[in-house]
Amino acid sequence: MKLWQLVSVMTQNNSIEAIKSVASSKPQWREFAAWLGNWDALVDTQDRAKLDYVLPDDLVLSVLERSDLLCFLSNNGVMRSWRFSPVDVSISLAEAYRRYGGDALEQAFEYGSIAVPTA
Repeated sequence: MKLWQLVSVMTQNNSIEAIKSVASSKPQWREFAAWLGNWDALVDTQDRAKLDYVLPDDLVLSVLERSDLLCFLSNNGVMRSWRFSPVDVSISLAEAYRRYGGDALEQAFEYGSIAVPTA
C-alpha cells in the first residue's frame, strides 16, 4: 500500500498521528514517521517518491489493526466503507487489506464502494 493511500484510508482516525505513532515504534519504520512529520510539505511539493512509496506490509497491517474503522461486504461482491444492507458482513480494515489489497481498500473509502471477488 502506498503512503498516500494509507493516509487517505485513515483520514477518519486522525491519520497522520496514528500512522506516525506506529511508524515511530520500530527503528526500521522511523523514516516513514519523519516523512509524515512533513506531510504538508510532501503534499504541497507532490513528492511522488515518498507519496507513492509502497510501505512494508507489516507496517500497514500494524496501522490498520489499530483502527476501529470497518468495511462492509455485500453478498454480491461489493465492499463498502459504510453498511448498505443489514445483511452486509463487517470486516476490519486489516482483513480487507489482507483479502483485497491496498488499492481496493483505498478505493472503497474514496468512492464508497468497489467490486471485489466473492469467496
